[in-house]
Amino acid sequence: MTAAADVTMEQILGTLPGFVYHCRGDQQRTFDTIGPGFQDCTGYTPEEAATNPELQHAGLIHAEDRPGIDASIQESIARRQPYELRYRIVRPDRSLRSVSDRGSPRFAADGGLLGLAGFITPSSEHRGTSPDAIGEDRLPQFARKDLLTGLPNRQAALEWLAQARREGRPESLLILNLDIDNFQWINNTFGREQADHVIQVMAQELRHLIKPDDLLARLQSDEFLLMIRQTEPGQTDAARTADDTAHTETVLQKLRIDFNSRLEERHDIPYIPGYCIGCRHVHGGPRQTSAESPAASSSGPAAEPSTADAEALLLEANTALSEAKRSGVNRQSVFIPEMSRIIQRRIQLESRLSMAQQLEEFRLHYQPIVRRDGLIVGAEALMRWPQTDGSFIPPYLFIPLLEKNGRIREVGRWLIATACEQLARWRADGLKLDYLSINVSAAQLLSKELPMHALLLDTISRHQLEPSSILLEITETAVLENMELARLELERLTSLGFGIALDDFGTGYSSLLTLLQLPISALKIDKSFVDGIADQPKSIALVETCISIADKLGLRCIAEGVEAELQCQSLRKIGCQYFQGYLYDQALPPQELALRLRGQQTFRI
Repeated sequence: MTAAADVTMEQILGTLPGFVYHCRGDQQRTFDTIGPGFQDCTGYTPEEAATNPELQHAGLIHAEDRPGIDASIQESIARRQPYELRYRIVRPDRSLRSVSDRGSPRFAADGGLLGLAGFITPSSEHRGTSPDAIGEDRLPQFARKDLLTGLPNRQAALEWLAQARREGRPESLLILNLDIDNFQWINNTFGREQADHVIQVMAQELRHLIKPDDLLARLQSDEFLLMIRQTEPGQTDAARTADDTAHTETVLQKLRIDFNSRLEERHDIPYIPGYCIGCRHVHGGPRQTSAESPAASSSGPAAEPSTADAEALLLEANTALSEAKRSGVNRQSVFIPEMSRIIQRRIQLESRLSMAQQLEEFRLHYQPIVRRDGLIVGAEALMRWPQTDGSFIPPYLFIPLLEKNGRIREVGRWLIATACEQLARWRADGLKLDYLSINVSAAQLLSKELPMHALLLDTISRHQLEPSSILLEITETAVLENMELARLELERLTSLGFGIALDDFGTGYSSLLTLLQLPISALKIDKSFVDGIADQPKSIALVETCISIADKLGLRCIAEGVEAELQCQSLRKIGCQYFQGYLYDQALPPQELALRLRGQQTFRI
């Protein structure tokens, strides 16, 4: 063994310019490990970094560079890709040092983020220069530009918007936040290279929609920002305000038509994506004082002159985008002040959710599923969140929040355990119910930490239930997140005897393809089709087609949202075998459904 073999890894790292690091995935990206060279590069000792929140990975970055760097790292995490960044750090003597940061996110077996590992090396740019001497025009180009598309990034967009507001030009400004629908599905289905190409094509075609005086930027991943100047009509303030939303909607619709026609002419992308748009309309004219700004008030039309800073305006455009995405795909929304209040209520609701789980406030109610002969044969387990006044917070408000904050897996496990326990109790009491239908989220279905089949087998064995007594409801959106992993898990579940129902059938992008790729045993016809079946020929034709498909594939077909006798009669005429909806009963507490089952009378169908 040579003397060189006795050299430690720490000694080797100490000879290199820069330092290695591992940091957490929190907002400050707190360092877990920093290697030799940290002090030489940053000017701070490792001991100072260990005790000062401002000296963590995010805090070291110059304030002007940080928004763009933060967005790039978030994109890297979302795409599970390495990152290569350049930015400035401010040393203790207030001098600047430009650095290169190469790293990669690390993930646990269940897909959760473990942290970031990387290597930071110094360069000679701006070394020893006071940050006060660096003007905006000298901000490094790499801190302003998106590498994939060549477009300005978030930091550059913020600077452009701030400058536009300072100029006080007479034109109004449309701030459009555009986000591609179901981009993760494009990534999973066609691969990362094709997904990146879709982003590049979107950027190329969006460029054709703006004038030289406008701006197009890429904020992150599949999200773009357009800032378009509009000539102000010669109207009074009152007339202008009254006409604002309609005018903006017209502009958005024209933009969408022009953009779609351009995308349709592109034959080099595997899929023409849908997209949602959120818009913030800012009138031109002199900059107002904060007291005059509607952004400083809880009321007033959003399109009046605003003194909200660039970050606030982008946030309002993003708020409108969130509202558009909540409505579905290919939607658009114009910001109004009420949206901020809605967002605030959601934040409050999210805060209450954690307590609701700890205090065991959630309940399960069960909506009967009725067979063609009028007997209750199954029930769907539905979550309810009761309030002290006897009302319920609607599931469409809190379920997305559970999915967003990652609690849906834990709540989903509770739901499965509670529903199975209840079914076993009913059967022990001599009540007959063939099966329970349970909704499954994408996070549950795709979990590697606790696979769905393992969770279900453990649960039904504890309650002495057979797999056929559980029908799992999935949506097409859930499986599109990772079609291959979803297929493997569903095949495992089907082989064990569990039933799989495709919920909201007919409303997704490729429901027929989903039927061919996945082991589905039942279809649930969406309520939107059932609503018009009594008097709308198109609805009748669509539902009849769904029933025919199910019949030919040997699948059970359940019509959801049946609320009127005429709907039931129309469904019977075209061969529907199972029904669910308010015509038969709403979702009931366990004891009330037990009464229905105990004195079961045949529904007249």
